[in-house]
Amino acid sequence: MPKQWGKYIPNTQNKINLCDFLLESFCILGRQQLPPEKNLVIGGGFENGRRTVIVRRGHCKDVDVLESDQEDADAR
Repeated sequence: MPKQWGKYIPNTQNKINLCDFLLESFCILGRQQLPPEKNLVIGGGFENGRRTVIVRRGHCKDVDVLESDQEDADAR
């Protein structure tokens, strides 16, 4: 956790790095802890904003057909 959060979070690159870190962590945790019948779909928060992945127990796989550069969440 940054000591000066107020100075850390306004920086665009810091936000990108934080989102990428959190989503990569979700992939790791999901591979280890998701129940076998559950899937987690993550789109748009990685450093590559177009990337979409599906996380299942045991693996995290890119889903190319869901890639998008649309910024509006409602349109995505």
